[in-house]
Amino acid sequence: MLIDSVNYVLSSYDALLTDCYADTGMTGYLITENARLIGCSYFNNYTYKMDDVTVLDHRSGSLIADNCMFRKDSPRATLYKGNRQEVTWGRNILTGGMCWEQSE
Repeated sequence: MLIDSVNYVLSSYDALLTDCYADTGMTGYLITENARLIGCSYFNNYTYKMDDVTVLDHRSGSLIADNCMFRKDSPRATLYKGNRQEVTWGRNILTGGMCWEQSE
């Protein structure tokens, strides 16, 4: 619940997270190497007034997200920030009207 906080930093090659819960961080998952998220989730409790949060900040490497649940609670929450290259989306559940943001 800290400003500019990151719940999970995936910076080791071929990281695998299963059943992980990211809660009320400005960034849920920061990905800088190949990573797989299986059954993971993210929730930002807007009670703490943290807005403009990013669930997945994908800076480099490949990303697989499958069987995950990403919930939007704050007005300006973004599901994915990155170049959308080497991303595989599986059967994920998105609630609350998540939006996409394309990096430059």
